[in-house]
Amino acid sequence: MPDSAAKAEAFNAINCPREAAAVAAALKDMDLFARIQGAVSANSPAGLGIAQIKERFWASTNFK
Repeated sequence: MPDSAAKAEAFNAINCPREAAAVAAALKDMDLFARIQGAVSANSPAGLGIAQIKERFWASTNFK
């Protein structure tokens, strides 16, 4: 399945927020990314992983 909002939603639906966030970041869809990030605790392992994804994409693109 190619990267798409539907793929990110599918990952999120099966409780894979890091994978969902990675797809949203690749799409540069900040609204989708923020919604996925907001659904998990910032201090949880998933939240920390999502923060790393955001840093990586923010540094390499105009992801804001």
